[in-house]
Amino acid sequence: VLLGYDTGLLHNQYVEIEGKTSLTDDQSLIEHLWSPYMNLIFDGKDDPSILILQIQPETVSLKGTKDAEVISIDLS
Repeated sequence: VLLGYDTGLLHNQYVEIEGKTSLTDDQSLIEHLWSPYMNLIFDGKDDPSILILQIQPETVSLKGTKDAEVISIDLS
């Protein structure tokens, strides 16, 4: 998962999360994460097309705007 990075803008801040992913259709988790705007996309909380991507982070990398240094944290 890469957050905050736009192609060609090398001096932007970003957060990169690397890890193992899995899918879940755990109804209690769907209930916890549900927001009213999701009714525009899904046919309610019981819609069978809802899946949640779970990420078990292994490495998180952070880059600021003032220098080129990238800080990585190993979580494995």
